[in-house]
Amino acid sequence: MADLSAQMEKMKGWIDSFASDVAAIQALLADDKAGDDARLFAAAALNYLVTRLDLIPDWEETCGILDDAMILRLEMGFASDKDLGGLAGDALHAVGRLANDVEAVKDFLGADLYPRLKKYAEELTHVVVRGRSPRLLVDDAKERRHLFDEVRDELKRLPPAPMSDPGRVARVVKNYLTQKLK
Repeated sequence: MADLSAQMEKMKGWIDSFASDVAAIQALLADDKAGDDARLFAAAALNYLVTRLDLIPDWEETCGILDDAMILRLEMGFASDKDLGGLAGDALHAVGRLANDVEAVKDFLGADLYPRLKKYAEELTHVVVRGRSPRLLVDDAKERRHLFDEVRDELKRLPPAPMSDPGRVARVVKNYLTQKLK
């Protein structure tokens, strides 16, 4: 297991790349050459971003974006085992990088908490958010455009995410997840 400061430094990078990570997931969802299974995981990841009551509220400084970043990584870990179709260039590289970060999520959360978050993430492909299921988002370009507009608005509203006290951030993230993932 990596030490906490190294883990939190890695997670700070997740915050810094958040918008471009989201763009890569949008590219996967929009790619009709990619397999439906991969696109379902992309849809679930993006739907999670616009969920009003996710695991850690977005108003919780820094921590609110980290649960989103972890869900993005888990969903892309699932998607990377599926047909990514014609996804190319920066988007393909970003999806691969996100999938590779799943191990860092596992190391950070540990043997008790990680399986619970993974199970939660797997179930997101069945969750309806704002009247849209991941299946609908895969099948309907108009609904995808609406989601992409909402994601863009959410990204604009994200509060600053300083990592001034990594120990506090780690405690808060783990406490929220422990309480919500029973």
